[in-house]
Amino acid sequence: EIVFETGMPQEWEWTASSGRTYRIYDYPFADVDGTPLVLEMGLDITQHKLAEEGLRTSEAALRQSQERYRMLAGHLLTAQEAERKRLARELHDDLSQRLAALAMEAETLERQTPLFGADPLRLKEMKDKLVELSIDVHAMSRRLHPSILDDLGLADAVASECAMFRKRDGIAVNYRVQNISSEVPPNVAVCLYRIAQEALRNISRHAG
Repeated sequence: EIVFETGMPQEWEWTASSGRTYRIYDYPFADVDGTPLVLEMGLDITQHKLAEEGLRTSEAALRQSQERYRMLAGHLLTAQEAERKRLARELHDDLSQRLAALAMEAETLERQTPLFGADPLRLKEMKDKLVELSIDVHAMSRRLHPSILDDLGLADAVASECAMFRKRDGIAVNYRVQNISSEVPPNVAVCLYRIAQEALRNISRHAG
């Protein structure tokens, strides 16, 4: 009826009782006496429809797999950071404190060497090595999980990392903060901090 009313070709789909799908094409034309007629042709597109449905199913499965991967990656990152934080706290609160205490004892012994006849040079070397080791442990703790990230947020944590990089590697860093929200979710802040940290590390190793 639409073809007769509009005089325009029409295209539509029809599914037969057999379950097969056809694309129907209707074209208007006129009989020899001018009577309007419609030429109708049907093209079996069942396989095409099945392929489309299979593709949609595959795409949905792929999206679900990607979402599961993102969730697993997020859980893995959270677990890794929790372990890093625990190790960093143990290094900072336990090991570095004990090393600092040993360095203080070595300094005390160094001052008392005239009384006991010990070698002052060896005591000084031992004290210096203990101090250096304590600094290294503190730096390792900071690399594992910077407490400044928890205390002051992403912007200050990255600024501190840039300052440490400049001091350690002697490479100038221009750091500019712009439009960083003060309410960045912790897992996002950790990701961004690690990206910046790895970028600086790659500069030191590979950029020449």
